[in-house]
Amino acid sequence: MSDQISEECVDGVRILRVKVVNRTRYKLINVKYSLNHCDSSKQPYVFDTHRVEPLKEPATFFFVGKYSEQDNNALYAYRFGFKCPEGLDLSKAGSSLEFSIYAEHEFSNAPVCVKKEYKGKDAIICGRFETRTSMVILHDQK
Repeated sequence: MSDQISEECVDGVRILRVKVVNRTRYKLINVKYSLNHCDSSKQPYVFDTHRVEPLKEPATFFFVGKYSEQDNNALYAYRFGFKCPEGLDLSKAGSSLEFSIYAEHEFSNAPVCVKKEYKGKDAIICGRFETRTSMVILHDQK
């Protein structure tokens, strides 16, 4: 899972993307994902949590492919997209984004759930992710 979130503007809409790379020998199936904006900056110890709208509904994905260097389409790497909420400011103390992904193992159906929290002004970088396994964000030249 990427250490930072990429932000780009497409047709006037600000889009946030989190990149996930499946480095295992098996597909991940029945993928469900979410991004939540958590804000406790208004009142200490009170968390105001809002779901960030995904680019496609429902927020499910059939599979993320198994890792293979021969996979020219890089089906093992996926960038999950969300519409950026108005007034998002992660530089405020107590403000963060939490990305969650749930998936099942292709053969055993064993579930896995992973969460990552993004906070601070360096959590979101303007640009696009490089392709394949790279988690590098190529900066916009604007």
